[in-house]
Amino acid sequence: ICALYDLALKNGAPVVGIFDCAGADIFEGTAALAAYSRIMKAVSMASGLIPQVALITGNCIGSFATIAAMFDFVIKTKSANFYVTAPAFAGTKDSQAPVTAFAADDHGMAVMYARNLLNYLPDKAGEGVAIEATADNLNCMLGNRDFGGDVNAAIAAIADNGIFFETAGDFAPVLTTAFATVGGVKCGFVGTSFMVDEGRITASAARKAAKFVDFCDAFSIPLITLVDSMGLAICDENENAP
Repeated sequence: ICALYDLALKNGAPVVGIFDCAGADIFEGTAALAAYSRIMKAVSMASGLIPQVALITGNCIGSFATIAAMFDFVIKTKSANFYVTAPAFAGTKDSQAPVTAFAADDHGMAVMYARNLLNYLPDKAGEGVAIEATADNLNCMLGNRDFGGDVNAAIAAIADNGIFFETAGDFAPVLTTAFATVGGVKCGFVGTSFMVDEGRITASAARKAAKFVDFCDAFSIPLITLVDSMGLAICDENENAP
């Protein structure tokens, strides 16, 4: 795995990690733990230099869950086990839920999402943003349109041909993060939906936005921000957030 990372960094290629593992060989003891640390170092050193996509299709528990959470995007099947500490010990099933790009019904949907996501990502930092030919006209008149507080409708109005690719749609839905092309230029979108609790930001929504913005910044992806919000949410989640 570490050798693969060396090659990926040398050649400027994204890494897709497929996680379905019962864990380390217990008979290898501290040697297995040392191996985990080497993988963590490789993932950390590659952060911000090449895109990293985690595809979780089975068990991803303990140290492997920590490694997967370090990736830029996490895609999992709904039946996959993804946690550091078992829910029976943590107290609640979703107490450790990271920002998940997509929760798929099955393996095929997860793979398809990963393939489509990679189409919007550069191969490496410093490469620049790809420009695609488009028949859409940036100068078209939108008229007096009411989006009803739905930021996704606003993104569709801006994006070429109304097509955009949302990430983490099921996580903190008050805030949308998405990729699209605008005038043929691949861009990132961050926006709040007034129709969801009047666009009030929770700690989870802030974490989701921060991770997406950090990725766009690292890979020089232009970012479009749409704001329609009454400010911060007043809730237990925000008060107890680290």
